[in-house]
Parts: sequence; C-alpha cells; structure tokens
Amino acid sequence: MPSDTFETYYMVMREDGNAYSQVRHATESDARFEAQRLCQKTGKTFVVLQAIARVKIAQFPVAWQDAE
Repeated sequence: MPSDTFETYYMVMREDGNAYSQVRHATESDARFEAQRLCQKTGKTFVVLQAIARVKIAQFPVAWQDAE
C-alpha cells in the first residue's frame, strides 16, 4: 500500500511501447543512464518518464497528490 508521502520518480520505456523497465529510478540522471544503456544494447529508442502525481482512494471521491 502506498505511503502518505509521494516523491517523484523516473522510469524507462521503449518508445514503441513494447517494453518497459519495472525499475523506479530516484533521479533523472539514473534513468537517462539506463535509457542510454538499453538503447545501446538493443538499438531501439527509449524514453524517460517522470511520475508527477498519483491517485488513491481516500474516501469518496478520490484524492490527488502532486509530487514534491
């Protein structure tokens, strides 16, 4: 279950959407490094995604929380 605090994180996904990493990177530079490594390994194009918000059930209605 998610905690009450939410900090942004980064993930890497292949641009065609057929593959993505399940690793959450704490920094943009770590995610960029991983995207570059995967690109060089596979010859495919990768993108870096940033989590900017989450939604969870609090009490109805749902509650949004932006990243710090």
